[in-house]
Amino acid sequence: MESRQQRTMAAFENVLAFLKEHPIKPEPPLLGRMRSSLQAMVRQLQAAAAGQVSRTRSMGDIAERLGARRLAMRKEMMALVRIARPLLKFAPDAELALRVPHARADTEAVAHAAMAMTKALAPHAEVLEDAGYEKGFFAEFSARARRLAEAAGDAERARNERGRLTADIASAVKEGMRLVMVIEGMVMRAFADQSGTLVYWRNQRRVSKRIGRPKQRMTRP
Repeated sequence: MESRQQRTMAAFENVLAFLKEHPIKPEPPLLGRMRSSLQAMVRQLQAAAAGQVSRTRSMGDIAERLGARRLAMRKEMMALVRIARPLLKFAPDAELALRVPHARADTEAVAHAAMAMTKALAPHAEVLEDAGYEKGFFAEFSARARRLAEAAGDAERARNERGRLTADIASAVKEGMRLVMVIEGMVMRAFADQSGTLVYWRNQRRVSKRIGRPKQRMTRP
């Protein structure tokens, strides 16, 4: 959740606190509905913010693990290509699969390339045994590649979920501001002759300023 969104959520909580401290009697039915809706909105924002933090941490953990595994797999593929390409010139179908993705290729691309490579080389395993590739190597390497592809999919799902939560937060903040505006109208009407209460209300419903140095604005020469 962005800093301003956090401060806006705090303003929503302050509005609810004001309504509890300064109840309007008799309470308009609309005010009760607006307050309940705002309470639900705050709970939604809190849950979405917690989910966003969780997904971000999950993405960081997954990325850290995937980085090392992806690097190791590319190194294994590069060594395999150097050994296999000269030995399998007689097998053009295998040579087509002897391609290592670029260093900037994503983890899923590396994993799928590794699976294609092992599928193409498996029928020629005996030729590569003299180079130290034991029986079962290609099956094991292919299984590692599948697991890497699945882990990359988990990272992508976490990224998509975080994006959805980010959109939900923006939508909830917008709706919360609409609710506060309606509530403000009823507060202004109820406390029209109590200037001190209205000043307190404005302070409570105001979104606080950002802490720290203001952002530097770019000036044209």
